[in-house]
Amino acid sequence: ETQCKPNRVHTFLGHWLATGGSVVTTNYDRLIEQEWAKITNSTKSLYQSEGKNSFSNWQGDLQNGGCLFKIHGSLDEASSCLGALEHVGTQLTGDRAELLAKIIQTRPVCFVGWRGVDPDIPPLLRSVLEKRNSSLPIFWIHYEGWPPGSATLDESMDEMTDLIRPLASQYPILADADRAFRD
Repeated sequence: ETQCKPNRVHTFLGHWLATGGSVVTTNYDRLIEQEWAKITNSTKSLYQSEGKNSFSNWQGDLQNGGCLFKIHGSLDEASSCLGALEHVGTQLTGDRAELLAKIIQTRPVCFVGWRGVDPDIPPLLRSVLEKRNSSLPIFWIHYEGWPPGSATLDESMDEMTDLIRPLASQYPILADADRAFRD
């Protein structure tokens, strides 16, 4: 993480959070938080199953906005990070799953730079997309062109499960994400 620098996407998401938006990420890094902290002194990041930074009050946190939901955990506390062997091939469960299901069912969604290969999310998406309000858009912003040599959307979709591929192909936005979030 110390080798990484926030880009314009992190800056945009930090601003979005500072103005009351909500963000869900599967990333462990704290790049969004770094940019958010430049704007406001009050940042709220949830990433634990229990305790101070838990998802136990996700409904209120989602409604109030200004909350970063790190559904796979955070480097703030390494033990919160999902991705161990016992999580491979399992569906996301508990408060994290309820939060993601609620967002997918009731809000416009924009996937940014997500490769769609996390094994715990596609089964959940399959079960909740059937209940989604069809008037709500889903956008998929693919990091095409950056970094140099990065996979095209078509190449990335070859790695995705059949559950995610339709989301990525229905309304794709192909862009250098750093440039797309510049303004």
